[in-house]
Amino acid sequence: MRTAIKIGGNILQWHFPFIKIFFLPHDITIKLQNSFTDDFIGTLDEQSIQRAKDELNEDEKNRQGAVETFREWVIQQQWLKTPTDTRFLLRFLRPKKYSQLESRKAIEQFWRSRSQIPEWCSNKDPRDPVIQDVLSKGFVMRLPKADKDGRIYLLQRAGCMDVDYIKNKLGGPDAIFKTFSVIVDWITMDPRAQVNGMVGILDLTGYGIQHKLVLHTMENIRKMSSMMQSNPMRVKGLHAYNLPPAFEAVLALIKTFLKPKLRDRVRTHGRTLVSLYEDIDMSVLPKEYLPDDYPCWGTLEEIIEYNKQEILKQPVVDHIMGLTQGDYGVDLKLKPSGEDVPSESFRKLNVD
Repeated sequence: MRTAIKIGGNILQWHFPFIKIFFLPHDITIKLQNSFTDDFIGTLDEQSIQRAKDELNEDEKNRQGAVETFREWVIQQQWLKTPTDTRFLLRFLRPKKYSQLESRKAIEQFWRSRSQIPEWCSNKDPRDPVIQDVLSKGFVMRLPKADKDGRIYLLQRAGCMDVDYIKNKLGGPDAIFKTFSVIVDWITMDPRAQVNGMVGILDLTGYGIQHKLVLHTMENIRKMSSMMQSNPMRVKGLHAYNLPPAFEAVLALIKTFLKPKLRDRVRTHGRTLVSLYEDIDMSVLPKEYLPDDYPCWGTLEEIIEYNKQEILKQPVVDHIMGLTQGDYGVDLKLKPSGEDVPSESFRKLNVD
């Protein structure tokens, strides 16, 4: 709420959380304005609502207060430009279990990382013919079906693309990683992913030394690790299937950039899918990855088409373009040293 008071004398602004008082010349006028409101409506299913309550300490009452506290802090930071709607702020509060301090760190890391990798994270338009072309090749896709725990799956097929196509048609791997970033942004929009988490599957079938030299340079590994860790997501597992010798050193290097908790969630599987089946809900996989007649959502071709169509829906286009074509980001030159720590962090549970 903002309170404006006119009173003779000088202009003075006195600021408290959600209250601003202005002293202006001459007569006294009091004006009240409602605090920030948006059109947020919760869309979680009952299972996800219960998990949010049990694991994240989220319910309708404390959610509103936490978002308002977080929003007020964000608005006060001149060095930070970011959306402040409820949907966006929840994607930081939820994985940080409503800790205000950790959410502050997360939103800074999110924008800092994106500012440092503009070739992957800026000017992203899902309608871009290059992004649609990369999706057609099946390099990366969101699997349409969530598992029994409500987790969302991302499948990356690092060896499926022809190296000459990457070098000559795309002019290098940046378009591939930008497309990957588009899919991650789309997944992060989903409240189920924010609450229940995401699982990544890396299929390395067909991956060779030429893919390594083009895709996984030291610089690209550093960028990818930064983007993965700065994205506000509860990553519940990373599974590498059909791991060839050419990728073993890449994976070992990637793991050195990861935080211990995420590093412990990396699993490698042999050249059969049996081991992968033991770790995930196999019904989420494309038909080509399953035994004959096993129930599933569809084939690789059908899932690729699903991804191409879903990211063209207007809310997805507006969200992704809004994040990457505006003036959002951080200007650390404006950030004061010794920034304050939040006085309340809300209950933080030891549940991952």
